[in-house]
This record gives sequence, structure tokens and C-alpha cells, in this order.
Amino acid sequence: MHQLPIRVLPAEHESGHGFVLRALTRNGLNFSRAAAWLNLPWKTAIRDTDVRQWSWAVRVDSDWLDHRIPSSRQHEGHMSYGFMGSRWRGAHSFRLRNPQVCTACIRERQYCSATWDLMGVCLCATHRIHLTDTCFHCRKPLQWNRPGIDLCTCKRYLTHAAPQAPVDDRVVRWVEWVSMRLTEIGPFAHDPLLAGLPPELSIDGTYKVLLAFGLKTKEHEVLPATVWGRALIA
Repeated sequence: MHQLPIRVLPAEHESGHGFVLRALTRNGLNFSRAAAWLNLPWKTAIRDTDVRQWSWAVRVDSDWLDHRIPSSRQHEGHMSYGFMGSRWRGAHSFRLRNPQVCTACIRERQYCSATWDLMGVCLCATHRIHLTDTCFHCRKPLQWNRPGIDLCTCKRYLTHAAPQAPVDDRVVRWVEWVSMRLTEIGPFAHDPLLAGLPPELSIDGTYKVLLAFGLKTKEHEVLPATVWGRALIA
């Protein structure tokens, strides 16, 4: 068994699954064919126990890929997940079974951002458009086992529906904050949007607080817990 002949260089903030998909596509493969070649199981995403084999096949540093694939660990008697240097309480925090993309970013940068793998990220702050997780043509959910990062399994290019629904500036600021926390190292001041929350809170913890309490649009307003959840995940 040999490594893939054509080597692809990873981008700094690239998704682990997105990078492997790029590397496989460059070598004429998809995930299911490559998994069969490596004698690994394939369902919807890379298992954390298989990262070393995948990194060897696509010729990338295993620590780099492991950093970008959610991996389960026992922490203080509870199962938690490591991803991009942060800890998460459950696998439900990630969108690995049904990935999402910004088609404008893919056209411009030709790679998938690691932040798109998070359930709490629902739009692109750069282009101010909602991320898409469904093919506009065949209406089927996106999956990693597709012909390319910009293609659906139906082999048509990924596009956004038009016209786009307006984006909420508060959600844009939330996504910008998550991206900063996920990709930078160092102390972080909370955005004024999140005033009153302790800076020690993780991204996962902050997201759960927002889901539980919502955000006020005016003084003394009380919001049901589902309002912010719908705005963030829909």
C-alpha cells in the first residue's frame, strides 16, 4: 500500500474533513473508495481512532489532522470532545454527518473552514450569507462523501438559494467571536454582545448559555429559550 501520489498542502484554518476531501479529489478518489483502499470503515465521517491512517494516506502531519477532527476523551469522569484546541461536552456540537458550506468562500478560497463544522455557526461573516447544508439542485443534504468540496453527490456545483434571507447583525458578531476563539491563541475579551458572561467560559459553554437564555433586543425583554436557538441553527 502506498500513500497518495499527489500531495496537497493544507490551509491554516481548514477543516480536517475538508482537507482530506480536497486531497482525495486531487487524486481521483472520494471517501468511500479511499476507506475501502485503506481497509477502514466509512459511514459519514472520519473516526478519531482512524486519524493516523488517514493522515498517512493524504501525507499530512497526524497532529495537524487530529487537531481538526473531533476526538472523544474521558475528562473528570465524563466524555468530552477535543476540537481545534477547545473542549466540547458532546458530539451534538458538531455537524459532521451533515456538513455545511459557504459557496462564496469555496469559490474564492477553494477550501472548507473549520468553523463550519460547528453546530453553533450558521452563517459566513465575510459574505454575510447563511451557510448551506442542502444541495440547491437535488435538495439532498450535503455529505463528506462527495466528488469535491464544491460538488454535491449529484455532481452539480453547490450554489446558494436566491434571494438570501437577511442576516442578523448579532449572529454575525457571534460567528466572528467563535471564529476568533477557535483560530487564535491567547486571552480573549468577550464581545459587548456577550456582556456579563465570564471570560473563562469555553465556546461550548457560551453557546449553551445563549441557547438557554436568548438575547434581548430591548431593555427588560424576556425571550423564550427557543428563540435564539432557532435563529442560530435554522
